Amino acid sequence: VAAGGNLAPEIGRVASALVLPLGSAAVAAFVCVRLLDTALARCAAAPDGPVRRRAMHLAFFALAIALVFGVWYGHARDARFRGSGDVRHYRIQTENLLERGNLDLTDRMREKMDAEGVANRAHYIRRSHMHVNAAGRIHSGHSFGFPLLAAAFIKLFGASFGETLLKALIAAFALVGCRASCIAIGARRPTADLAALLLALSYIWVYDALGFLPEMLGFALCAGAVWGALAQTNPRLRLAATAVSAVSCAYLPYAHIRFAPMALALSGAFFIEALFVRDEPLARRKVPRLAAHAALCGTAWLLLMRFHNEFFGSEGAYNYGDIALGAPSAMWWTLFDRRGLAPAFPAIIPMFAATTVCLFRGGATSRRAFLAWGGALSVLLFCCCTFAAIIGTCLPGRYLFPVVPILLPFFTLALDRADRAGKLWMVFLAVMPVLYFVFLSHDIVGSQLLRVPAAMRSFALFQAVWEPWASHRGGTPAVHAAGAVFALSLVGISVLACFKTSRRRRAVAFPALFAVAFLGGAFVDGHDPSDRATAFEIVQANRKMHVWRIAGGHPTDVFTAFRETPDLVHESEKRPPLVMAASKPADGGNYRRCVNPEDLPPEPWGGDLKWVPVRKSPIAHAQGNAGGIAMRIVGKVVGGTARVAFVRGGVAANPGGAEIPEGDFDVVVFGSLGADSLWSNLYLALVGDEGAVYVEQFDFAPWPHGFSAAFPQMPGATAILDFTE
Repeated sequence: VAAGGNLAPEIGRVASALVLPLGSAAVAAFVCVRLLDTALARCAAAPDGPVRRRAMHLAFFALAIALVFGVWYGHARDARFRGSGDVRHYRIQTENLLERGNLDLTDRMREKMDAEGVANRAHYIRRSHMHVNAAGRIHSGHSFGFPLLAAAFIKLFGASFGETLLKALIAAFALVGCRASCIAIGARRPTADLAALLLALSYIWVYDALGFLPEMLGFALCAGAVWGALAQTNPRLRLAATAVSAVSCAYLPYAHIRFAPMALALSGAFFIEALFVRDEPLARRKVPRLAAHAALCGTAWLLLMRFHNEFFGSEGAYNYGDIALGAPSAMWWTLFDRRGLAPAFPAIIPMFAATTVCLFRGGATSRRAFLAWGGALSVLLFCCCTFAAIIGTCLPGRYLFPVVPILLPFFTLALDRADRAGKLWMVFLAVMPVLYFVFLSHDIVGSQLLRVPAAMRSFALFQAVWEPWASHRGGTPAVHAAGAVFALSLVGISVLACFKTSRRRRAVAFPALFAVAFLGGAFVDGHDPSDRATAFEIVQANRKMHVWRIAGGHPTDVFTAFRETPDLVHESEKRPPLVMAASKPADGGNYRRCVNPEDLPPEPWGGDLKWVPVRKSPIAHAQGNAGGIAMRIVGKVVGGTARVAFVRGGVAANPGGAEIPEGDFDVVVFGSLGADSLWSNLYLALVGDEGAVYVEQFDFAPWPHGFSAAFPQMPGATAILDFTE
């Protein structure tokens, strides 16, 4: 404004990115609380009968199946939806089970490495998350519980339908189990219905339900174990609760071995709860029931240990000694990092707060809250003490997400007992991940879960205007402290929301905590330029709901987040520079690849020059508006002149290329990702086939349209080329 700029666009941006999402969440929370109060009043006047309760269970079961099948229908012919990251590790086990009937991947991996001409096989196997045992057999380091189920369903029902049916059934059992757990702990049915419904419609739950990953299976088994422990108080459900708890706890480590501590914690909770069941004959009923539970779990776990000993030997698939308390700060960041679970699934904050408050309620509620915290700590200590729980291409916080069925019953208890202001706050946080389906830009996330109208696609995320969450990637201690103040203030507000207190106290406490939260968030927003989401908000097109924000100590170093840290790269993975020369250099053996331009065919778009690709970008293009990409090459030209071209889908955006004179170069190229092409690349050519080009560094980053024109001159860059459309 001081420079004479127009304030209207900025006001519109704030309105669309801040007021509309938060305002919509507030309105939705008010409507939900009003409907909840009405339903609770009707419930008090006419308690539900067994027929209606059974009908509600079936309704939620059908809802989960409908959700998964409905979303699957829109992605049935989308090859990209088959996933990336860890998904391929579970698919290869499933394929091996279907084709060869076992989990021995030795022959399959050898065939794959032979076909690809892999030289460093040990490195390739390690990067594929596989182990070679003493007998030379290759097995996946990922657990096989989910692939076993997937192979069975695919064998029975076919590839597409069988896989989707399995995921739908798992999601349905998870949803019904969560709702049943809430009722079993003492929450009223309308409150349990609302909590389960908001969970089922949250994008993080739908994402996990659709993924070919063990997280939703672990979620469902955890929900079953929680219900089994709580439902023991009902004599009619006691045997069913024992069976469900035993099967859930027994299979949890098969779903993923990192769930083993959680299986132990939930199994222990079942036995502790059984000790407080007073109306069951000890010798005739309780002892045989608990013995059967222990026998099933013990047998399953011993069998899994035998499998792991056969597959991996003494190493094992998961070294708990390296993970437990390996990185304690990761427990915090798994929740409160910008890519953590709390920013993506805000309802987790009042869930933790409500469970903590229930510790002091007394009686069975306190005991169960202690047991729930034991289960939550088993996840935090053994799943989240690693930065792998935060980074990667998977959903933020997915390692922590299975604690939700443990904490959700206490959230519903708190929601039942809270007054209107407390209910509004807790429901406000719970509806935000539901509204993410609307307010996440379709253009950016590449997800077609909802056909967002064009007018709404310009809405940014709340964090795009104000980013109060600190990042584990960098920042000063003051920034981290301010981020902690912001997060803990929200937790404090949630704790207060669980109590019925006087209006006078609340009139003082709530505004004070909101003010502290605002000050902490404002400090983070103003003093941490790294990992910012302002003009450099980047979301990779085909990662589906994964927010990639540009990181780095300097706001113009946009490639830092996509560059491997040198001290974390294994020696066998370090790549020497690429060299392209008219004749092989004397020290050519030290280089990754030597190219003789005379042996290269000319490209149809490149005239008479001979072109060589630098390195194909790992960013795959998406259908529709795929956004843009930024690439950077650093190196030197010796004894000649080179040219660089940006190539998309085999066609150059600048035929003939741009000149790179002799000497050191640092070139940044912006280009559009084509909706009808599969990859982008930079090509280099030597003019006159004379001299040599040494490429010492190649970086890439997703890049939104419209930002390249305002991009400041990067320190050290010799040229910035813009081919965005």
